[in-house]
Amino acid sequence: MLTTVPVEALSSFVSRLITQRLVSDPQIPTKETSERFTAALLQCDLSGFTALTEDLARRGPAGAEELSRTLSVVFGRLTDLVAVHGGDVVKFAGDALLVSWPVVEGQDSPTPDLSVAVRRAAQCGLGMQELLEADPVAAKYGLAMRAGIGVGEFTALQGSRCTPKAGRSTALIIRR
Repeated sequence: MLTTVPVEALSSFVSRLITQRLVSDPQIPTKETSERFTAALLQCDLSGFTALTEDLARRGPAGAEELSRTLSVVFGRLTDLVAVHGGDVVKFAGDALLVSWPVVEGQDSPTPDLSVAVRRAAQCGLGMQELLEADPVAAKYGLAMRAGIGVGEFTALQGSRCTPKAGRSTALIIRR
């Protein structure tokens, strides 16, 4: 039995790209869809993650719990910072995350043009690096962050076949 869930309830778990599509068409996608948009994208990657994982793996189940707690705390703080800068976390991939600032024209838009989107992405990336430098949990394990910004026209592909696991819906962004 399929349960109807308000889109707002999903907003903490999926990107705005997906929630916006669900608002416009609440049906479960049966085929891939695409959308072109102008944006600044911030790609962030934690360095030190492999050493952290190897160290904690040697501790057995207690190490696995510590790894889970550490990542939860660190990524929680990073995603809070993304929200402060008006970004949208599109995807987590292991120790990396992809954040977007789509250009939305209009007087009330937080990103009315590409220069504002780029500025917000850069400020967020620098803020993430500063946060990790000052964070005691990250410092304990020597975690740091590398970041890069992509700017321009992108295509978001959404649908269940965009991921290796059939039945999962996600967004995949491609630079064109």
